Amino acid sequence: MMEIKTLRVGGLLLPSNILMAPLAGYTSYPFRILAYELEAGLCFTEMVSANALKYQDQANRRLLFTTEDEPIKAVQLLGGSPAVMEQMAKSPLLKDFDLIDINMGCPVPNVFKSGEGSALMLDMPKTSAVIRACKKAESLYPSSAAPEFGRMRCSPRNLPECARTPGRT
Repeated sequence: MMEIKTLRVGGLLLPSNILMAPLAGYTSYPFRILAYELEAGLCFTEMVSANALKYQDQANRRLLFTTEDEPIKAVQLLGGSPAVMEQMAKSPLLKDFDLIDINMGCPVPNVFKSGEGSALMLDMPKTSAVIRACKKAESLYPSSAAPEFGRMRCSPRNLPECARTPGRT
């Protein structure tokens, strides 16, 4: 049986080690609140496109809906352009979020072909640039309020390069 215990993610102390990943079409605000009521320690929004937010896409903006009732606010940001990722990480749209995760796992062909999601894992210099760009947003927050940023996920295939790249986990 799984042991439920607290979990530290950067400066955040999560009340449990049960995490709910982003699920397209499911992880809306009401679903996240329900998951928190069932003792989830962290719940993510659906994957949000940085590029769509840049162009003020209303459907993507709706995915960011949250209130004070959501105890820990986590968003997963999708993008491959360091400049756009930095712009959106600094955007007032994300100011209420405690954690910003950079999507590096989505294998959907259209996402992959555009150099986003899992395609980032094949380009460590670009991945590192995206991470560094997002981390620049931390300077906009008081030290106690800066969001945590998801880090690079390493796999056996890219481990040697990943170990030499800043921002890895």
